[in-house]
Amino acid sequence: MKTFSSFLALAGLAILTACSSEPANVQEFQELVQKLDAKNNQIVSVNQEIRQLVREYNTQVPPSQRVALTGVDSLGFSEKQQQVLSELLQMEENVSYRGLLQQIVDKNAEVWDLAGQVAELRDKLPVPRRVKAGDTHFDLVMLYLKNEKSLDEKTARDLAEKTMLIDELVPGFDVWMYYNDGTFGTFVTQGTAPVSPNKYKYSIRREQIARETQKVLQQYKDSLVQATTDTLKTQGVVTP
Repeated sequence: MKTFSSFLALAGLAILTACSSEPANVQEFQELVQKLDAKNNQIVSVNQEIRQLVREYNTQVPPSQRVALTGVDSLGFSEKQQQVLSELLQMEENVSYRGLLQQIVDKNAEVWDLAGQVAELRDKLPVPRRVKAGDTHFDLVMLYLKNEKSLDEKTARDLAEKTMLIDELVPGFDVWMYYNDGTFGTFVTQGTAPVSPNKYKYSIRREQIARETQKVLQQYKDSLVQATTDTLKTQGVVTP
């Protein structure tokens, strides 16, 4: 049996290939994953630019002309809000204000375009599982392989155990899975979660390092106290 696994850090991708008479198109699967993740990251980035432009615009115009930041969601402004922005743009006479409004309108159109591209990519991939509280990557993989792909317990477990899975899942993450003729792939994207898989992984790691550092420092302090106490006892300064 020939197997291999690889990990795509941005999306939390893991690939495993088992014995198969016909190799599955793993390369296409990986490419779709990379494109989907890149487009989603672009949407987040452009949305941040929109928010910054709106803040800049609001600091320059009278209160009655300000644009509500609450209108910016994960896909920019809605179609109705975009129409309002376009009307403001047409009526605005101040060149500076018009420039900012034009940038906001253009960036919002960019988000919509990216969202369309994401939708096209999602149509080419299996439907993801939205993570709920208590879900683990391993359990979701096992359910998928056994219930949807009709693999027996041992085969499903072998594939799951040999695949690089995400240790920590956050409710709202999307877990994507793919299986065809002995080839299994799974990856995790942000979905509706407030943090991306990568950022969450790094935050967990930072917390672990901080705890380990604090533990070492405390042990060092305790050893110094103990050494000082032992010395004082030896010198008769303190009694046992």
